[in-house]
Parts: sequence; C-alpha cells; structure tokens
Amino acid sequence: MDLWDVARRRKFQAIIPALLVILGVSAYVYTAPSKFRAKSLIAVEATGADAANAAADPAAKVQSQLRTVREVLYEGPLFQSVIQEFDLLKTVPAGDAARKLETLKSRVSIEVDGADAFYIGYESANRQQAADVANRIAELFVAQTSAKHELQTTRETQVTDSGVDKLREKLADLDSRIANYKQGAVEELPERADANLKQIEALQSQIQDRSTTLASEDARRAGVVSEMNEIEKKGMLNTTPAEAATKSANQIKLETARLELAALKARYTPDYPDVSRKEGEVRDLERIVAAEPRPVPSRVVSPTELRYTQLKGTECNEHSAGQLSPTCQCDSPSRTGTGAADA
Repeated sequence: MDLWDVARRRKFQAIIPALLVILGVSAYVYTAPSKFRAKSLIAVEATGADAANAAADPAAKVQSQLRTVREVLYEGPLFQSVIQEFDLLKTVPAGDAARKLETLKSRVSIEVDGADAFYIGYESANRQQAADVANRIAELFVAQTSAKHELQTTRETQVTDSGVDKLREKLADLDSRIANYKQGAVEELPERADANLKQIEALQSQIQDRSTTLASEDARRAGVVSEMNEIEKKGMLNTTPAEAATKSANQIKLETARLELAALKARYTPDYPDVSRKEGEVRDLERIVAAEPRPVPSRVVSPTELRYTQLKGTECNEHSAGQLSPTCQCDSPSRTGTGAADA
C-alpha cells in the first residue's frame, strides 16, 4: 500500500515528461520540412576479363564498381550538368560554392544490390524533383559509361585490326618470296628434277632403314658381348676336370685277379700250381681288357655354360658374316655335352 500511495501521489511527475516528449515530437513532425528519396536501379554486364575477375573475387568487383561510380558521378562533368539542369544550388542553404557542392553530393546515395547491380538515389524536399534528379543521374551515368566503353572497344578493335593488317602484309610478302624462290630453284634444276628428287628420297629411305638395322644389330651384339663378359667376370664357367670313366666288369675282374696273384706270390713260390694258374688268368683278362673300347669320361654341364656356348656361337656366326670385329674367338671354353672323347 505504501508503494501504491507513493505512485499515486507522484503520477503527475511521470505523466508530464511523457506528454512533453510526445508534444515535442509531434511539433517537429508537423513543422519539419518533408524529404523524399528516389532511387534508380542500374545493372552492370561484365564481359571478358571482368567476368573472370568477378567470379574469382565478388567482393573485389563490388569495391571496384563503387569506386568507378563515384569517379564518374563526382569527378566528371556529369554531376555539374545535373546541378545546372535542375538548378539545385537554390535548394541548399547560403554559403560558399564548395560547401553547397558538398551538401548536394551528400544527398546522392549509392547502394549496392548484388555483384552486378546498384542503386543511385537522390534526396530532396520536392517529390518530383527527387525522382527527376535520380532518373537523370542514372540516365547520364549509363550514357557516359556506355560511350566510354564503346570508345575503349573501338580503340581495341582498331589496334587489333592494325595488327592483323600488318600480319597479313607480312605473310603476303613471305608467300611472294617463297613463290619466287621456288620458281627460281625449279628453273635451275635439270629436266629430270622430279625423277631425281624421287630417287634421292628413295635412297634416303634406304639409308635410314639400313641405319636403323645396323643400330639394332649393334645393340643386340653389345648385349651378347656384355652378357658373355658378365658370365666370365663372375666365374660361372665350369673349369673342373671330367670325372673318371666308369670301370667295366672285366677291368674289375682284372684288378681282383692281380690282387689275388700278389697274395699267392707272397705265400708260395713262383712254381706253385695255383700261382701259375692265376698268372695265366691275369694274362687272359689283360688281353680282354685291352681289346675293349676305352670308356668315355663325362661330366654334367651347367645351364650357364650352355648359355655361354650359345652366345659364343651367335658371336662367331656374326663374325663369319662380317658383322663382328676380328677379335672374335670361336673356341668354346669347355667341351659341352656327354659325347665320346677322342681315343
């Protein structure tokens, strides 16, 4: 209750300031001059390098557009012509010309509406004047930028056309010189110029084919020699002697008989009958063994020796055909196979 009594007693202290504020705002609204703002939308069409730059960095394109719009509006004759056309200096308070110009510039607004569009607006106390000035500024801006772009395009086209014309003249001169040279060269050749040229081409083709064949043969021969040297360097050839020949049954009998004869001679005299009989047996076996053919000594040949022998044969065949150097030695380093040895 105390709080309620306090609020009731002091209600006029809260109501009076609120009423004063409302009255002040209402008076300002009714007495303040009216201001109108008109805006014109301008779309920008990017082509060529500008389109590529916009796709790479849209923010940079927006900043570039704002800078270009301000330069065209304020630094050129566009805004001055609009001021003179609508006599806008009379709509600003009295003062020097620079201050009036800055006041008029502050009434112009530039609002970005995306990467390819923006608004140009103007604020004025006259509704019609605001709309007319905004539309006129947009119209002059479009006309000036279009003319500037057209002029730039014309200059680039002229430069391109001039370069193309120079290149055409240069190509025509070169064609003329080539034609004159061909004409003079043809007149200096003999009557069978075409036949001679064809024969030269055929000979050149044969030389090329022969050179290719020789290069291929040299490469293959170098590979053979390299592989042979590698085998020799690593000591992969079998230089061990051949294994002893296998003894025949008669040779084994002969050796056994000789051992038995030596044992009998150690025990008995030479005239003992068993000694005489064993000596005769030894002599018979010696004749039989002497009549038999000699056994063939053999050994196992490794795959490396077989490969070496094959390479050696290839090298010697080429040497016999006149394709290898005279340093070729066609003797095999070792006998291969298991054939019979010379007696």
